[in-house]
Amino acid sequence: MFQLINVTPDATVNTKIKRAKMDVANKPQHLVKQKTKPVAELLQVYHDWQPEYGLPEGFMGEDDSADQLRWLFSSDNPWFKLGKCTILLSDSDGGGDEDSDQTLDNKPTETFRLVIFIHPQVRFFRPNTAYFGFWRTTNNPSLNRQAFLLASQWLKHQKQQQLVGPINFNSFGSYRLQLDDFNGNNFAGEPSNPAYYAQLLINAKFDSKPCNLYQSQFVKLGGKPPQASIEKLQQLDKSLGNDFLLEQLTEPVWLEQSVEFHQITEMVFSNNPAYQHIDSNSFFQMVSKPLAKRFCQHCSLIVRDKKDQLIVAAYLVFPDWSQLTTSNPSAESIRKPLEDIDFQRDFKYLKSPTAIIKTAGTLVQFQGKGLMSWMNLSASINMHRYYHQLIGALASADNPSLKLVPRLTNSEKTGNIIRERQYGLFSKQL
Repeated sequence: MFQLINVTPDATVNTKIKRAKMDVANKPQHLVKQKTKPVAELLQVYHDWQPEYGLPEGFMGEDDSADQLRWLFSSDNPWFKLGKCTILLSDSDGGGDEDSDQTLDNKPTETFRLVIFIHPQVRFFRPNTAYFGFWRTTNNPSLNRQAFLLASQWLKHQKQQQLVGPINFNSFGSYRLQLDDFNGNNFAGEPSNPAYYAQLLINAKFDSKPCNLYQSQFVKLGGKPPQASIEKLQQLDKSLGNDFLLEQLTEPVWLEQSVEFHQITEMVFSNNPAYQHIDSNSFFQMVSKPLAKRFCQHCSLIVRDKKDQLIVAAYLVFPDWSQLTTSNPSAESIRKPLEDIDFQRDFKYLKSPTAIIKTAGTLVQFQGKGLMSWMNLSASINMHRYYHQLIGALASADNPSLKLVPRLTNSEKTGNIIRERQYGLFSKQL
């Protein structure tokens, strides 16, 4: 059902809800607003929202990819076959608290937004877990307390026991909250939010510590790879080269063999929190197509089994495009939306290129053969050639790969680690 509720900060939610009039297709025709004086907060609550309703006015943000968002919230997205969501919006900051930051990420024209998700096939560590995403807000504790209170009430009726986030649909989308190092520039695809976001969740009765922690490492590259890496790569070329073929990943291969990359992703990452099985077409729409022109074709790699030429391992590296995109106010005339970036055309415009190791995986039956080390060493040597800095991005805090970046760059000895940045998922019991 589609509802609009007026909420006064920290007051009991008004139970007199005026519902939108619906036509025979169950599509909202207009909203009937309750008139209260003064209006402290105005939350529009779209319970059990469905794609046929269309996205509400004010949902789209300035930095959102319109095409991607329309597909995600359309009936073409199989998520909606079993999933349900509630959307909460506010077109007014409502005055907030005295210490509130009255702009939204320095964009005063944008609005509060929150989406609550329930899907039986999105994996978490305990059953009956819902999650939230597409969250944007001013520093307004009252508004957020009321929004999450309304969300919790709906979720209890849905027999959910826990709320986790932020997660946009699943782990194929953007997820996690940035927790520190807010003075540094964010790389493309990194969770980015003001420092007050975590405290807003705690004020809304989320646990004070994240339920999952993640980390990115920022390392300077010296221009010349460690000699030990070169020698080790030569050894692996000899020992693995008879059975496997290591080759650079190109855009045509990435698109033409999207089904194989989908299979690798399913096998390698299916145990991650918020992972959801998606079909090959959804993978193409959510992953293959958006990333096709943006990954680094100098350092991204695949390994094929020579017996059947099937891809058995993949290694994805991305340039940090943030200095060229419209989200960076210091970018020059080359600025463009991230979705319009083209590696072949735009890499030359990066003044101080930074490589981001985003994803690497090997099919289970080929693990333990040294394929990951082979890809790591080969990619790292090319990174020294083409990049000034390396980011090991968004690894889980308990992931052994956190030791990889310092080892590949010899930064444990040289002290080239610039900084580390933390992220988290937060949870609350319902």
